[in-house]
Amino acid sequence: PCHALLLTYPTISVCEGLLKQHDLISSTTTKMDDLCFFHQIIGGTCGTIAVIHALVNGVKKDNVLFKTFIPVDNNKSSLLRKLMMMATNNDDEEGEGTSKQSSSHQLIEMPELHEAHDRCAIATATKPGIRGQKQGRHFVCFIEHEGSLVMLDGRRQGPVQYGKIDPTVGFIGTAASFISNIICVAGDSMASSFSVIALSEQQS
Repeated sequence: PCHALLLTYPTISVCEGLLKQHDLISSTTTKMDDLCFFHQIIGGTCGTIAVIHALVNGVKKDNVLFKTFIPVDNNKSSLLRKLMMMATNNDDEEGEGTSKQSSSHQLIEMPELHEAHDRCAIATATKPGIRGQKQGRHFVCFIEHEGSLVMLDGRRQGPVQYGKIDPTVGFIGTAASFISNIICVAGDSMASSFSVIALSEQQS
């Protein structure tokens, strides 16, 4: 099964414009308070934010993959469990807008996350000084939430719902159709600037 999709797309005006149009007409009636959301408050960290959104929101709580990443034993607390507890505690103690900003700042200050981000950045950098800089591309995360396609983008105010999942094609098909629209407006010359990564698990 696929738990989440990570999309990388070029931040050109036609792509950004299409997403903004969808934002204006998207439904915000579905309750999404149970989703963990973090704002991207530093440039060049969209990939890290997207991966975190996928892991803490895309995998169902009763799934073995979730329990592997986020142990229930507090004595063996993982980084992802800390992130979820951070978001939950802030939601309980502060207003919604304040809590998201607070948890996002705590996220950026976590040394474990700094180390993980730096290791990935060094391993994938194609030129010196690439870390923390805008690359002309952006990462977002797509998940299924209560039967709807939801995008988690750290640059936005919160999760954005893009309609119901088509039961005939499922989550992947619905997300692929939405992503295809973005690729089409970008044109063939920009097709190689897109990529999609699936968070899935191997079935025995």
